[in-house]
Amino acid sequence: MTVAAENKASALAVAALLERWADEVPHWDPSAGERWDAFADRRYLAEKALKERLRRLPTCVLRTDDCCTEVDFTLAGVRVRSRVCLEDGCRAWAAKMRRQAAQ
Repeated sequence: MTVAAENKASALAVAALLERWADEVPHWDPSAGERWDAFADRRYLAEKALKERLRRLPTCVLRTDDCCTEVDFTLAGVRVRSRVCLEDGCRAWAAKMRRQAAQ
């Protein structure tokens, strides 16, 4: 396997990892019967855990506000910004990395 192919495979593996981590962040389901404040607490803790995981990745530079709604992070030279949530930022990074790997 060439270096370029190894780099592409590694990039796609990290993209898949970030998407798996993003999948762990809960989404509101009004039919579940959960109180909104309990859901908000679960979501906050999941985003906080995601933030800690990202910070442990080599080359990751992560900046967020306290609620993780303003997100700016760079990983492996790929930068994304999100005004929604950290989960959305991870998905945007994975999509951007996949586009770059396809070129």
